[in-house]
Amino acid sequence: MKKIIFLLLFVIASLFSITIQDATVINLMEVKGVGEKTADKIVAYRDSHKLNSIDDLINVKGVGKRKLERIKAYFDDNSESALAIESDKSEIDLTKYD
Repeated sequence: MKKIIFLLLFVIASLFSITIQDATVINLMEVKGVGEKTADKIVAYRDSHKLNSIDDLINVKGVGKRKLERIKAYFDDNSESALAIESDKSEIDLTKYD
């Protein structure tokens, strides 16, 4: 029974996964080792710089390799592809999908 509940929770969590682009300060603080100050710095960096990948967060003061790995493990792996899609929105021709 416990395995079924765990599996169900995992499936539900994967349906509502958050990308680094959507993460709030509160979401970031859920990552072990990320406090309010670091979360604020990450959000400020994200708002003022174009993120080509989640790995760009290594440039945030207070985010080292270990913390970056924790952040990457917590947030949706599709965040990088979401970033690419967001930057290419103007190139999509929706008229061919009638």
